[in-house]
Amino acid sequence: MLARVVEPTSKADTARVLADIGVPAPSLRTIFRALGRTIGRDYRDRLARACLAHSARTSGPAALVLYDCTTLYFETDTEDDLRKVGMSKERRVDPQVQVGLLVDPNGFPLEVHLFEGNTAETKTLIPVLEAFQARHGVTDMVVVADAGMLSAGNLNALEDAGFSFIVGSRISKAPYDLAAHFERHGDYFADGQILESSRVMGTGTAARTRRVVYQYPSSGTSGTTGRSTRWSNGPRRSPPAPGRSRRTGSCESTAPTRTSTGHWSSEPASSLA
Repeated sequence: MLARVVEPTSKADTARVLADIGVPAPSLRTIFRALGRTIGRDYRDRLARACLAHSARTSGPAALVLYDCTTLYFETDTEDDLRKVGMSKERRVDPQVQVGLLVDPNGFPLEVHLFEGNTAETKTLIPVLEAFQARHGVTDMVVVADAGMLSAGNLNALEDAGFSFIVGSRISKAPYDLAAHFERHGDYFADGQILESSRVMGTGTAARTRRVVYQYPSSGTSGTTGRSTRWSNGPRRSPPAPGRSRRTGSCESTAPTRTSTGHWSSEPASSLA
């Protein structure tokens, strides 16, 4: 633990880090034997159960969980069964791994999984959720994820697995499914205004109707540039028609989903059309 705090390097390099600060270090063989014990004694399961117990004491039951995925790259040109070149947000071509993390509403970690570096982000969510569900026997929870999970196939897979979900993203143009709103109410939006709609996602037999919640940018954020700007409290002008540029937020969801009052709503998507 001390070596990781001083310099987050590999386990094999731990002895060097400790020697540099004058702390007695175990041999490399001892370190590898310890790693073998963590697998044999299933420390991962014990830690995961302890994490959920702590979360239950501080945040309540695991009814709402948040998921995200990131990559860790390695400074080597050699790939192996785990470290592979894949999609990199930093546009790197080094071998990497995918790390999927599930946290509670306070950001406390509940489950972490490692995937091959060439695994698509959308393919990591279901395995992590199913492992969490099997480990703890959780049957009813809402999953919150970002735009990386926003695909018709992934949302269908979440629903088929029995999970409710909220998937959020930012959009730079007024969505076409709000055309009726512009026709009825004009192009003025109150700051922070929330609108609801429904949209068919997917094609053919995979097409399903999704509930969509849009929130116009709240005070302090410029919708066009993302820079901090002080807006007046009164209404301000939104895009005059669908397709015009203005940044806003949206989320695709199955019921329940969060409404503007902060309560949970479970109306079917058909009631929001």
